[in-house]
Amino acid sequence: MFGSHLSRLSKTVNKIRDNRIILKRVSEVSLKSIEYKRKGAGMRQFVQKYVPMIKYHNESLIVINEKCERLSTPEMKIKFVDGTTKSFECVNVEPERILEYLVDADDGFKEKEKVEFFGKEIEIEPDKASS
Repeated sequence: MFGSHLSRLSKTVNKIRDNRIILKRVSEVSLKSIEYKRKGAGMRQFVQKYVPMIKYHNESLIVINEKCERLSTPEMKIKFVDGTTKSFECVNVEPERILEYLVDADDGFKEKEKVEFFGKEIEIEPDKASS
């Protein structure tokens, strides 16, 4: 009995350690999940399957999991390092798709470059060709 528990625990730890998802541009993820509703099952599964792995590999990332009333909708809000936010409504969405949203948001985020232009410093988005 005790040995099988250790075996399951070691498999879980190995799975978390081996599946790396590094989020470089995300500073905070706020998850709004619903208990007991089918439309929120994907978000609940995402919290159980992927949040421990994401948190393990991104120690400075703040993850807020808020359980809400039955009448609200599951949602993920992403706050980037520059302070901008992006949100996704996750009604009837599979946990793998929610993970894709998060990774795509991190990859799609572009930090603005500061460039001096006629003596003034301005911020521009980097060109895709230059990266």
